[in-house]
This record gives sequence, C-alpha cells and structure tokens, in this order.
Amino acid sequence: MKKITLAILTGISLVGASSALSQDDPPPPANQPDLILKGKGEPVGNDVYGRSEGQKIRSKTIGGRPVSYTIGVQNDGTEDDRIRVRGTGSDRKFRVGYSIGDRNVTAGMKRGLPLALASDESVRIRATVKATRATAGRDARKVLRYLATSSGDRTKRDSAASFVFKKKARDSERG
Repeated sequence: MKKITLAILTGISLVGASSALSQDDPPPPANQPDLILKGKGEPVGNDVYGRSEGQKIRSKTIGGRPVSYTIGVQNDGTEDDRIRVRGTGSDRKFRVGYSIGDRNVTAGMKRGLPLALASDESVRIRATVKATRATAGRDARKVLRYLATSSGDRTKRDSAASFVFKKKARDSERG
C-alpha cells in the first residue's frame, strides 16, 4: 500500500509543477524596439509591438500652422542594441522635419537613423509637419509611417503611424 501512495503523491506533485511552469511569464526578449507616439493626447504604443494597430495618432491643423509631436524610441530588450528608425519624409504638399534636441536628423530618418540604446534607454525625436502652398485653399492629409528595427535581431520590429489633417483656413480664422 505504501508504494501506491508514494506513486500517487509523486504524480500529483509533478502535475502541480508542470502547471506552475506554464503560468509563468516568458522571459523578456534580448532585443525589442518600441515606438511611442505623443501628440496632444495620451501617448500611444508603449509596450505594443509589431504592426501599427493601436499605435496611431491624429493631428489637425488649419491653414499653414505646423503640427508637432514626439516619437519615442525605446529599447525594451534586455541587451544593449542599435535600433534603426525610419520615418516618412516631405512631399510637395507637406514639409516634414525631425530633430533630437537641437540636432536636425531629417535626412537620417528618411534613410534609417541608427540609435545606440542600452536596455530600457529611450530617445525622443521631435516631428514637425507643415502644409505647403500646394495645399492653399483646400483640405489635405498626410500619413507618416515609422519603423524601428533591432540590429541584434532583425525580426524584432515595431511600427507606428501619424495622420495629419489640414483644413483650409476660413475667412473668420485668418489673422
């Protein structure tokens, strides 16, 4: 009888151990870029990875007033990483500029700006979008897309998008 009881108790403890292991969270990835967009509202995209779903902001402007927002690039991995960030550039309807502090990084953003980031370190990139004369007297919109890719593991990516809507200036709004 003792052998049967021991076998049953051993079986129960093994089942309990395997269910406890399956409930634990997986270890964090070694490399994981994270994009966070901040306009006038709450920041979006923190700890959301991959597609730009849930990582979009909308900005509105009237006439030729510029719109500004922040693109946060964060290393959510456990290892130091070199994260390459790309962003949409200017076209004939909208001028787009990017800066980190006082440094203009617009050219780097169009081709891919490499950022060396330690684990849990982040950088803020300021985006400024202004409608050109080509939009005078009409409504216009621009979609700006952002992609961050880990150099340590190129399968680890994050993307985000910003939508800028320009309304034509009405007579009562012109100053």
